[in-house]
Amino acid sequence: HRAVRVLPCGDRLVTGSTSRTWGEIPAVWSDKGVVLHRLRHPPGNTRCLEVSPCGKFVASAVSNSIFVWKTEGSAFIRELTTRMMWISGLAITEGGRQVVVCSLSGRTIVWRGLDSEHASSYAWPPAAGIVAFTIRPRGDRLVAITHKGNAVWELSSGQMVLRLKGEDEHWHSVAALDHYVAACSSRGGSAVVLWDARTGAQLFKETGNRTSRVEDLPCVVALAPSGSLLSALPGF
Repeated sequence: HRAVRVLPCGDRLVTGSTSRTWGEIPAVWSDKGVVLHRLRHPPGNTRCLEVSPCGKFVASAVSNSIFVWKTEGSAFIRELTTRMMWISGLAITEGGRQVVVCSLSGRTIVWRGLDSEHASSYAWPPAAGIVAFTIRPRGDRLVAITHKGNAVWELSSGQMVLRLKGEDEHWHSVAALDHYVAACSSRGGSAVVLWDARTGAQLFKETGNRTSRVEDLPCVVALAPSGSLLSALPGF
């Protein structure tokens, strides 16, 4: 599977993978490994998959469109068209109030509400590809990892409010709480970093063992509500 997300209730998960026929992806599974619902959409690869913090909605980026469903009963809500060449990130905030999608070109689109017919479009920052991004729990700020630095932007205005300090790395995964931002990388050696989301100061950086093939391995970082940092990195 290309993407796996656990629902907040902890007893179900949603998966997405490569599909060549209608109806193969994504799916909602029970903790017993039983498929509860198939979330149907046209053929295509799942580029990104996200569940809202409330667990009521799931969004999937397929080709250049976003499909949104209810997790209960797999009711399809709507399709959002982006016209992006390559979607690199997707998020859906609490209660489905915002759907945010980013591209490697640096373009970001924000839909305010699942029934909204209009979307705001920003370039964060111009000509800098967005590799990974997340939205902090309050739903008001976006944290983006780009080819030209890492920073925090206001979702409402599109204005950058904070740069994350320290040496630029090829970070692959990012997570955020209201006061902390974490990222990790496996390119040229495993590393994980933690920033203060209020000042942009780097609080610590930990480096794992370096190997010649470590950049080919996946890595992921997460921040628990308690503030604990969790990472899955090769070389640690």
